[in-house]
Amino acid sequence: MILRETFHVKKENLIYIWKWDNKVAGVTILLKGDTVHPLQHKEIVVDRLLQAPLETQGTAFELLAVYAPANREARGPFLERVAITMPTGYLVMLTEDFNCVINKKDRVSRGSGTGMDRSSRQLKQLVRDHSLVDTTEGAQGPREHFTQVDPAGSTKSRIDYVFLPTGWNSEKACCTPVCFSDHSLLTLRADLGRQLEKGRGVWKLNTNLLEDERTRHSYREHYTGWRTLQNLYQNQTERLKKSQEEVMTCLKDGGLEHWLKDSMLATADAFYQELYTEKPVDPEAMQLCL
Repeated sequence: MILRETFHVKKENLIYIWKWDNKVAGVTILLKGDTVHPLQHKEIVVDRLLQAPLETQGTAFELLAVYAPANREARGPFLERVAITMPTGYLVMLTEDFNCVINKKDRVSRGSGTGMDRSSRQLKQLVRDHSLVDTTEGAQGPREHFTQVDPAGSTKSRIDYVFLPTGWNSEKACCTPVCFSDHSLLTLRADLGRQLEKGRGVWKLNTNLLEDERTRHSYREHYTGWRTLQNLYQNQTERLKKSQEEVMTCLKDGGLEHWLKDSMLATADAFYQELYTEKPVDPEAMQLCL
């Protein structure tokens, strides 16, 4: 369990008067039982960023708990610090309150504007650079996927996230309002037992690439150019085999991960669907992901 706006209550200070204007910062990680073992922890930014290496069932990963500043000017430099802190070569779970939306659909307001700003672009790039998956995007609850509603009810936003490594299976997230906060409670069950494996296997697309227009443009350009060479092959089998190699090479260069798991190939279907939203999906392109 990851909490924010927390403080340690001493025995001599059990009575505490809380008001909206004296809420505190702070992030806390609570571990239940002995299945998850904390190796160590470090407070990178006081009351804002906590890094905790954890281990469970033979899987080691880094947990970064974030409470980003609400102030837009302060949030940019803070997210830069998060990017510097993100470890490379390790599985990383990035979660908590980022105080910014990552997509236009994550905010509904009676006023104008989508809430997208520099920090939104920073967060999206951070997720893409580390091949993380936004597992709470389709969270279900009374407020749909929105995790924060202002007191007047005029603006609903999704600013709390759980980003997991590509390949970790997770169930549908739940978004539940709570009485003591304007933020909802996000709950999620995830299977942490999978590790990135080298060798032969099936391709699993990092679906965050679907939102990267540069990747979409690069693939369209690559595939269009490849189609002009298809008549050079003697038969359809040879052509499709080479086409699959070309497509996989293109996607791998764009950030594809290689996993040894048969059920993951279906993600490629969504990729082709997204790329060809402007026109009917090419049957040959669809055939490549079967």
